[in-house]
Amino acid sequence: MDKQIAKPSIREENERAILASAEAVFAEQGFGGATIAAIAARAGVPKPNVYYYFPTKERLYRAVVERVLNEWLEALLRSTPATIPPMR
Repeated sequence: MDKQIAKPSIREENERAILASAEAVFAEQGFGGATIAAIAARAGVPKPNVYYYFPTKERLYRAVVERVLNEWLEALLRSTPATIPPMR
C-alpha cells in the first residue's frame, strides 16, 4: 500500500519561501540594507503577505536566525558522540 506524503499547506509553502528569501537577502544586504519589498519579490509573494506571517522586519530576522541555528544544532546532534568534544 502506498502512503501518500502530505502536501505542505499554502501557509507552510509561503513561510518556507519567505524565510529562504529573507535568509538570502539578509546575507547579501545585511539587516539594514534588506527590505521587505526585496524579500517579497524574491519569495514571489506580495509584500502584505510577508507582513501577514512576520509583522516586523525584526521578527522575520529573528525567525531566519532561529531557523539557521536549529539547522546547525540538528547537524551537530546527528554527529557521532566521538566527534563531539566533551564540554566542561
